[in-house]
Parts: sequence; structure tokens; C-alpha cells
Amino acid sequence: MIDHDPDHPDSTERWLDDALTSFRNKIVARDGEITRLRKALTFYADAKRYKYTGWHGDMEAPSVMADTGRHARAALKGDS
Repeated sequence: MIDHDPDHPDSTERWLDDALTSFRNKIVARDGEITRLRKALTFYADAKRYKYTGWHGDMEAPSVMADTGRHARAALKGDS
């Protein structure tokens, strides 16, 4: 962000423009983070991921257990 110089005629406008751009970039970054976290929460909130009848023979583990948190870690790191 540029320094604000009240004696320079364009300084206030440029400073506000720079501040607004910085603020917009932070909002976009937060929106991306919210989207990644929502994706992870949606994965773990799906009740179908917890249904199984037991550990018999070749039965697969519920996807939430087989995942071991991979989806959540990817969302938190931004690798959605």
C-alpha cells in the first residue's frame, strides 16, 4: 500500500484505491478458504459415509474411515 500524503492532490485517491484493492483481495482469499472448508465439512457431514454393517470379509470400510482425513487436509491446504 502506498503512503498517504495529504499535500499531494492525487495521494488520497490513490491510497484509497490501493486500500480497496487490498481489501478485495483479502475477501477473495477468504471466500476461497470458506469454499474449501465447506467442501470438507460436506464430505464428513454426509450420513451415507458412516453406514456399514460390520467388518466382515471383503467389506470395505466406510469412505470416511478409508479417507483418513485426506479431504479435510486438502481443503485446509487449498488443494480442493
